[in-house]
Amino acid sequence: MTGLPNASSGPSGGSLVGPTGLESRAVRSGGGLNLPMRAVLLAPLTTVLITSLGLITSLNTRNAELYAQQAANELTERTSHEVEIYLHGFMRQPVQVVESMADAVESGMVHPNDQEGMTKFLWQLRTNFPDVPYISYAFLDHAFVGVGRSGNDEQLPDVLEARPAGETHYLNQYSLLPDGRRGSFQSRDNFSSFLEEDWFKTPLKASGVVWTQIYNWDDVPEVMAISIGRPIHRRGQAIGIAGSDVLLVTLSSYLKSLHLSPHSVITISEDNGLLVATSAQSYPFDIRNGRGVRRPALMDANPVIRGSASLLMRRFGSFDKIPAASTLRTQLQREPYLIRVAPWRDPHGLHWIITLAVPESDFTGFVSRQRRDTLLLSLAAISLAGLLGWALVRALIRPIEAVAAASSQLAAEGRAPALRPGLLWEVNRLSQAFSSTAEQLLGLLKQLQERQASAEEDVARRTAELRHTNSRLEEEGAMAARIQQE
Repeated sequence: MTGLPNASSGPSGGSLVGPTGLESRAVRSGGGLNLPMRAVLLAPLTTVLITSLGLITSLNTRNAELYAQQAANELTERTSHEVEIYLHGFMRQPVQVVESMADAVESGMVHPNDQEGMTKFLWQLRTNFPDVPYISYAFLDHAFVGVGRSGNDEQLPDVLEARPAGETHYLNQYSLLPDGRRGSFQSRDNFSSFLEEDWFKTPLKASGVVWTQIYNWDDVPEVMAISIGRPIHRRGQAIGIAGSDVLLVTLSSYLKSLHLSPHSVITISEDNGLLVATSAQSYPFDIRNGRGVRRPALMDANPVIRGSASLLMRRFGSFDKIPAASTLRTQLQREPYLIRVAPWRDPHGLHWIITLAVPESDFTGFVSRQRRDTLLLSLAAISLAGLLGWALVRALIRPIEAVAAASSQLAAEGRAPALRPGLLWEVNRLSQAFSSTAEQLLGLLKQLQERQASAEEDVARRTAELRHTNSRLEEEGAMAARIQQE
């Protein structure tokens, strides 16, 4: 059998079953859009995945930025508090030392005329308080005894600097033996009268423990120090001071060790704006003509230090008017910065300002990395979901396409191929229904063909009979004509 027969089904003579009838009516019956099933199934899935990706990335970025800002605030506040605690401990030790030194002389444990005894006592204090770099006795009769290191390098050995009463021009320097006794002579330096020096006269005038002005050593200008002194009294009269130098390079080293963030800068300045210590690489002072000259924060070469100081001046008017710790935000070098400022005081006259300048990008930089990682993970998830969706759609569509192809083959050739079972139960039901319908239709077509063949045989037989009758009638007519003629 090569095709469906085109037998007449009525007076019109039209085709009962053919490739144009069923198919054309099915197409026209839609009346709407003719969309592929893949598009209908995959488009909503793709839209949901892309929308989910956008929402997840947006929410994740926003939460990360809020977390970064909160972390920056908390870290700067905590670091500022740590610096305050360090300053209290670091500046407290020299106070304890000078009080012990003054008490030792006033109690008679150490005598001003016994330089060997004073040297031994100072050496013991240095051993007990290694973070106090230099301590000394200075008296109104110009006698001086000092023990400590002679520079910023913590590896330098302690030396003894001394001169007898009445000497107003020189200061002798000696090495120290391991037991604290005076060692060999090393040098003699110019050292005039110190009675008018700030580190000497300020404690005498204050009649108590007090910090003096920050200064650079004359002989070693790379050393910036601050002194604290306490008057020594005997029989109700001041005879000298017990003093200690604090080398401020130690504060700079501590600030550098904090590692607040990769590009942060921490400074300590006085309430007059002059720098005390900084985490930057440069000294907080300049050396001009062999002398150390302190540098204001407003004139520092570092733009972050300079910009932070300018912000504080605009906001508060001056450094000494900063009332309490606060956090500010500003633009420095076209980048948002977080500025944390906190005033610090001690009971003996110090009023310093702690400033932390942190670029927000140091904390929010990971947001872009997190956004990138989130995007990559989301794209991977979308790709995996797309593959799974494509596989699912294919598993759904292939059996349907097989049914459609079988229908076309049935309409065109009058036969339908066997359909393989798929993975989906509903699609298998559709295939089974089609197979059952195709079997019934083929059975009906076979019956129709058999009836058509039978009808053709009847027509042929009746035609033959009519021809036979017609021939017989013609013969009978001819015979009648002959008879009539005869």
